[in-house]
Amino acid sequence: MNLEFVVVGYTDGMQDLEAIGNVKITGAYKDSELDELIAENRPNIAWMSSICPETHSYTLSEILSRGIYPVCFDFGAVAERVRDASFGTVLDARLILDAESLCNKLFDIASDQRDSNTSYVPQSYNSIVNEYYELLD
Repeated sequence: MNLEFVVVGYTDGMQDLEAIGNVKITGAYKDSELDELIAENRPNIAWMSSICPETHSYTLSEILSRGIYPVCFDFGAVAERVRDASFGTVLDARLILDAESLCNKLFDIASDQRDSNTSYVPQSYNSIVNEYYELLD
């Protein structure tokens, strides 16, 4: 299976991850360098690998604003936002315990996205406000 992971930024255990052979870590970067890093690495998907529920996720906002297909586990605000965007895949959290199945799933999703013409259409502010008030009616 040809599956490469690129960590944009840094993480704990970087040397151990890079020793695996299919993991590249870019290291710290400035906000102004993010588009260049994405262009250099050309991701098919952005796997939001967090196993802790988050309340919002700045990273997801950056991914969506660039039209990159997000993949996350089914918990927290990240999963909720991916569902609300109707763009991305929310994985069963039990896959955390099965690395082989998780890698197979990520490979399949990345392959599908490489061959896909789907793109994210962000909602405008007016649309979000209108939908909010429709909920109140």
